[in-house]
Amino acid sequence: MAVKKKETPGITRRMLLAATGAIGLGAVVAGTVTYRRWWDRPPGGGHKALSPEEYDVVQAMAEAWMPASDGEPDISGAEADCGAFVDEVVARMPADQRKLFKLMLHIIDDTTQAIEFAPYRTLSLERRAGHLAVWLKSPIFYHRQGVQAVMALIALGYTSHPDVAPYFAQWFRCGYGR
Repeated sequence: MAVKKKETPGITRRMLLAATGAIGLGAVVAGTVTYRRWWDRPPGGGHKALSPEEYDVVQAMAEAWMPASDGEPDISGAEADCGAFVDEVVARMPADQRKLFKLMLHIIDDTTQAIEFAPYRTLSLERRAGHLAVWLKSPIFYHRQGVQAVMALIALGYTSHPDVAPYFAQWFRCGYGR
């Protein structure tokens, strides 16, 4: 009588547990690396609060939202240096809010990594404008609100720029732009 050899499965319970543990460990390591890369980056490039990458994100958003044109005003958001205005505002925020705002800029910048394989700030003007339009209609509330918060500060910086304020003063005779 021939003895049948018992076949073992290709994947054992121990292998599955080891793989699950490795995935969990990988997630913790990736999260820690991301946290250290994003959280409370020191200012640089002559900025008061923003790192050079954070400043570039604001400038990229400002240019994508308000590109240069032949109309009035004929200055783009980047040319108006909205990044410097936002840097001033962020420098005056309490420490916790400043850290969270800066973290939000990194999240916005990295949102395009999965699709474009590049940070938002490095994309072409057309690609940045396209992503910005999509983000403003995002069903993800916190992402949409984060983008709108940055855009609100960009708008304040743009409309108060000395080359732009006189353009808006013609409609706001209450002293706007003076």
